[in-house]
Amino acid sequence: MSKQKITTTSLKALSNNTSGMQRISDTELLGFYARKRKTGIYFYLDYTISSKRNTLPIGHYPTKTAEQARNIVKQYLGRIAAGEDIRKTIDEEKQFNKSKKNLTVETYIENIYTTTQNRKKTGQATIQSIKHHFQDWMKKPLNEINSDDVSIWQKKKEEEGLSFRGIECPYEKFTTMLNHAVLNKHIKSHQLKNVKLEKPHITQSVIDSSNKRLILTKGQISDLFKALDAYQEIKRSQRRNSRKHGNQHLPNLDIVEYVDYVKPWILFMYYTGFRNGDIYGLHWEHIDFDNKTVRKIIEKTAHKCPSPKSFSMSEPLIKVLRKWQTQMGNPTSGLVFISPKTNRRYSSKAMRKPWKKIKKLANLPDNLDLYTLRHNFASYLIADGGDLLSVSDAMGHEDIETTTKYYGHLQPNKNKELVDRFATMPLITE
Repeated sequence: MSKQKITTTSLKALSNNTSGMQRISDTELLGFYARKRKTGIYFYLDYTISSKRNTLPIGHYPTKTAEQARNIVKQYLGRIAAGEDIRKTIDEEKQFNKSKKNLTVETYIENIYTTTQNRKKTGQATIQSIKHHFQDWMKKPLNEINSDDVSIWQKKKEEEGLSFRGIECPYEKFTTMLNHAVLNKHIKSHQLKNVKLEKPHITQSVIDSSNKRLILTKGQISDLFKALDAYQEIKRSQRRNSRKHGNQHLPNLDIVEYVDYVKPWILFMYYTGFRNGDIYGLHWEHIDFDNKTVRKIIEKTAHKCPSPKSFSMSEPLIKVLRKWQTQMGNPTSGLVFISPKTNRRYSSKAMRKPWKKIKKLANLPDNLDLYTLRHNFASYLIADGGDLLSVSDAMGHEDIETTTKYYGHLQPNKNKELVDRFATMPLITE
C-alpha cells in the first residue's frame, strides 16, 4: 500500500506497477483510496458511523477520473459529517429504483392516476387527453422519459397541425402527472422538471392561430345573432319533417322558445364573458334574479381561490334565462344546462359541432375560437370606457395583472389623453 495523493499520474503508476502494490491511499481525503483489481482500478471510501466501519464503492477508473472521484468523496464526507449513513442511503435508493424500474406510463395511469383524477370534475378528460396524445410513451418507464423524447413528440404534434397551445396543454397535463408520481413517492424523480416546449417562430400557422380570438365587428355580432335564429329554424324544420314522417312522439319544437341548449348557452357566454367550464357547471342556485347577479366559484382558479365571485347580469341575459327556466319546468336548483341523455352536465365537447354550424351560418372565420365570445366581452367593455380593475372583476380574473396582460393594449388612447392633459397643465411658478 502506498500513501500519496490520488492523481492521474499515480493511477497510471498503479496500473503499470509490477512490484505487487495493489492500493493507493489518498493523503488529503481520509478513507479515500484506489485499488487495483483484475478488471481494473476502482475508487473506494472507507468511513465509520455509529462505530461501524463501511466501505463505499465510488467508481471505476478511467470511467471516472481522479478529480471526479475526489469531488464525489468530498460530497460524501460532508454528508457523513452531518450524520448520514451514505451506504445505507445509496442502498435504499437502489432498492427504490429497482422496485420502480418497470413503472410505465400505462401502468401508472391505469393503477394509480385514474383513481386520483376520477375525484375531479374534468379528471376523465385529463386521462383521455394523456392517453390520446402520448400513445408512443405508454410503455416507457416514468423516470426514463427525457428532453429528447419531448422534442420528438413536439415535432410530431406540430406536423399534425396542432397549435402551440394545443401542444402545451396536454404536455402540462403529462408533467403534472409526473409531479404527482414524485410527490406520492412512486418514483424518486423525473427528467422533465425543467424541460420546456420550444416556442414556434412567427409563421403563418402562428398568425392563423392568433386569429382564432378576435374582437367581433358590429356586423359580425349582428350576423352571429341572425345565425342563432337560423340554427333554431333549421332544427325546427328538421323536427317538423321528422314528425311528419311518423315520429309524432318527438317534441314539437315550434312551440318552445329554444330548440335546445345552444342559443341560451351562447347568449350567456356573449353577455357575461364566462369561460366554457363555468357555463357547463352553472347551477340555478348560482343565479339571483332579484339582485341580477351570478355568484359562483370560478372552476379554473378554484384550487387557488375557493370563494365564490359575483357577476352582474344584463337585462337581455335575464330575459334569456327566465325563458330557459320556464321551458325547463321552472327549476330552482340543479344544472342550468343539463344533458337530457345523461342527466348530468354536458361534456366539454358539447359545443364543438354547434359552434361550427353557427360560424358557418354567420359566415365567421372557420378557425374562430368559441373563446372569442369571452375575449369580445372584455374588449368591448374596455373600448366603452371600462377601467381595467372593473373589467378584471367582470372577467373573474384572479388578479388585475392578467387583465392588463391581455387587454391593457386596448387603452392606448386613454394613455395619450392623460399625457396630453399633463402637457397642457399650467406651469407652477413661485
